[in-house]
Amino acid sequence: MTNQEKPTVGVNLSWLIPGKVGGSEEHLLRLLRALDDYGSTDFSVRLYVQPTVAAHHSDLPQRFELREVPHKYVGKGSRIALENSWLAYETRNDSVVHHGGGVIPLAYSSVPIMTLHDLQPLEMPQNFSRLKQLWLKKMIPYSVKKSRFILAPSRFTCDRAVQLLGADRSKMRVVQHGSTQEVPATSKSSDLSPKERFGRYLLYPAVAYAHKNHGDIIDALSHLAKQQSTAATLPSDDIAIVFTGTPGPLTESLKSYAHLKGMQRRVHHLGRVSTQELTQLYEQAAALVFPSTYEGFGNPIIEAMEAGCPVICSNAGALPEIAGDAAQIFPAGNSEALAAAIEKVLRPGYSEKLVRKGRSRAKYFSHKRAGETLTAVYREALDSRGL
Repeated sequence: MTNQEKPTVGVNLSWLIPGKVGGSEEHLLRLLRALDDYGSTDFSVRLYVQPTVAAHHSDLPQRFELREVPHKYVGKGSRIALENSWLAYETRNDSVVHHGGGVIPLAYSSVPIMTLHDLQPLEMPQNFSRLKQLWLKKMIPYSVKKSRFILAPSRFTCDRAVQLLGADRSKMRVVQHGSTQEVPATSKSSDLSPKERFGRYLLYPAVAYAHKNHGDIIDALSHLAKQQSTAATLPSDDIAIVFTGTPGPLTESLKSYAHLKGMQRRVHHLGRVSTQELTQLYEQAAALVFPSTYEGFGNPIIEAMEAGCPVICSNAGALPEIAGDAAQIFPAGNSEALAAAIEKVLRPGYSEKLVRKGRSRAKYFSHKRAGETLTAVYREALDSRGL
């Protein structure tokens, strides 16, 4: 079978502005790389992308055919026009089109499947602008109804789609995040290591959106500082927190809040860092702290476990499903419980236990398994067309 005879799966990434969409960017690109490494060869994959994607992800042109969005459609504001005109026309010869941004367009020319990352726009609408609320309230149910298959990163998201939208469970497919796999081991450079820069620290890699709940970590550090005034031997003495991720809508207010709580010397904002820098941060952190109040998956949990970093996470959304018994879990929104969890994980012996469990848990979310799962869903979608 020649390339020309192979059916084509188009992947709509036209909405993806590199560095701006957080976990959904990491999730989809890792899945696609895993597909290329371990997937089927009986169909072709073509990506529809913004012109900036190749510069930020230089391996993609070597792995896939890329078709770039015309410059007149560059920018978030033109996404709807783009998908309902240029994309519908360009994908007319594709057998299946995978829409990775959580909705499918009103106009489409090929069999649509979609990734539903989570139901946050419907469950936490206060985190979105009024216009976006109205649009997604219409488009998410429409997309769930029209998609041939719905890919979700967790059972939690599948269940919420069934419960909130009456989604057909027979169309739901769990396609979990894969591991980083390609990240090299860190090596000593002339620059200071994270431990040398920050001392003992906790790590939270997340854009500062409201549901990510960064403020609870600052509150937890404040609780621990108050305890230290009466118990100087607490293991959390002088621990810092390192935040990474593209600056978000709450970044500046978090800096002000740290000053208000007297924690400014312990709180470090690094912005977006490279994959290798993030791996080193995981490797040297005392723990990952993940206090989010809503997650469809929670990829940093797996990244931390792979790197031998103990995990502390809330019980919100899919986080308990992903963490299993390999994390210290606390009630979402309870900063005092988070402080107690931090203190427990920092005590000698318990941290090592979580590291052992975490490394074992992370193996379930392998790069290979992710690629094989996505391949199976694409194959199923093609088979439904008799291809």
